[in-house]
Amino acid sequence: MAGCLTGGAAFVAVTGASRLYFVNAHGPLDTHVVHGWLASLGSGVAGAVLVLAAVWAAARLSGPALALTVGVLATSVWLLPRAVDVHESWEPQPNPRWSCTGWSFTHYPPGVSDADATTYCVGLETRIPDG
Repeated sequence: MAGCLTGGAAFVAVTGASRLYFVNAHGPLDTHVVHGWLASLGSGVAGAVLVLAAVWAAARLSGPALALTVGVLATSVWLLPRAVDVHESWEPQPNPRWSCTGWSFTHYPPGVSDADATTYCVGLETRIPDG
């Protein structure tokens, strides 16, 4: 039961996070929206299978191993992409207010010509002091 729940949660989380990266005019698949959706769905399935296998293996080992595995998976929520403010105002004037320790990427919705690009951080972000 725990494997199905964590596998389903992993599918939703990985698909949602990878959608920001793959369905992205600044991403590796450029403006190919269908390919981006297929890549994000494939990533979600792969993530769900890996999590399901890890939880199943931990459950076969022991109860504490299962609890530790589910706990580690629950804390991985901190690795979901979060928007980071890298501009001072609506105009593209670089004045970062946040710093990303990890990996960051820029997201721009494909098929749109007047949206703002958003920078996402995968990891830990820290606030840069004013001044």
